Amino acid sequence: MSTVEQQEMIDIQNAEVMSQTDDSSKNKPSKLIIHCGYHKVATTTFRKILKQIAQQFNWEFQSCKQDELKMGTDVFIQNHSQIDLSRLPPHVGSHIIRDPRDLVISGYFYHQWCTEKWCNQKRKIYDGRSYQEVLNALSKEEGIAFEMERSRSAIENMANWNYSNPNFIEIRLEELSANQIDVFTRIFHKFELNDAQIEQALSIVEKLTFEKLSGRKPGEENRKSHFRKGVPGDWKNHFTEEHKRKFKKMYPGVLVKLGYEQNEDW
Repeated sequence: MSTVEQQEMIDIQNAEVMSQTDDSSKNKPSKLIIHCGYHKVATTTFRKILKQIAQQFNWEFQSCKQDELKMGTDVFIQNHSQIDLSRLPPHVGSHIIRDPRDLVISGYFYHQWCTEKWCNQKRKIYDGRSYQEVLNALSKEEGIAFEMERSRSAIENMANWNYSNPNFIEIRLEELSANQIDVFTRIFHKFELNDAQIEQALSIVEKLTFEKLSGRKPGEENRKSHFRKGVPGDWKNHFTEEHKRKFKKMYPGVLVKLGYEQNEDW
């Protein structure tokens, strides 16, 4: 093969690469896609679903703090809704909340056995013990109260979120549990996915329902599973009257503001 022929072949290969790159870029979302949530509010489910969708479409995915966000990322998850939207490029997103009382109960059971580093790290504040060790040394009533205090950041962030931002779709874990496909369809429309992309994305969602992730039906409990029970309102089975008084004192008006109660007489 002559030098001229070799150069022609290289030019053809380069053109094919550029064509593939152009086709890939056409498939990129026009805006940064963001999902904001909270610890114990379906973070694992959203991470699995959005990561697989990003892989399906050859998009860049990150689940991280905002300061760690890289240029060129297409799908960004912030697990604690700690985000400065003014510092981001044009974006669309979803924001999920759940009844804060269920968040407390979910955290209480999960943190008794989870392997998360922060939960098992020895700390001076706990006299050289970890959060998990302290939690497991308490009675159930004391442990729930202890978890209620640990949840302050998440609950206050929920209360202070801007729920009128037109760039975000607001969803609740309770409605997601009731109809996952319908909720994700609305989310994907908000993300500005086209019909073909929505169909592919929903096929991923269907593979990652509670039943398929846990091997159980909603309501069937496994205390040592990340997907412990899968039903809303579980706090009613565990809150005592003292827990109710403590919650109202710590978070006055939050349940009314978030729409989970009409008044404080619950």
